[in-house]
Amino acid sequence: MRSAFKAVLPFAAIALSGCSSSQIKNTDFGLIVANSSDVKNCLLMSDVHGVSGLYGVFADTGLQKARLQAMAQASELGASHIVWTDFEVVYGSTTAHADAYLCPTTEPASEPEKGPQTHSA
Repeated sequence: MRSAFKAVLPFAAIALSGCSSSQIKNTDFGLIVANSSDVKNCLLMSDVHGVSGLYGVFADTGLQKARLQAMAQASELGASHIVWTDFEVVYGSTTAHADAYLCPTTEPASEPEKGPQTHSA
């Protein structure tokens, strides 16, 4: 019985590693995931980090948790944009590093006022 359990355990671990239901989207925490050229005119607020104890076959889930932690930090700072700078998967942990920026909001251009309309018959 014990040997059967040992034989099944690795396969169960691999199967469970793909059971993550939440996907990171650009709108998580109200942040825009950007690249460095997108934030040239923005204020760098801070570097942010996330760490997860998951690694190895669980690295994908660990990276997702680390990214969510970093995004939560950026959101708490009031950032509007986040630029990922580094991801590390090493023995014992998975980390995500990013810079949090506050970018000016751009208001949509208002429509020009329309003058009197003339209709010809």
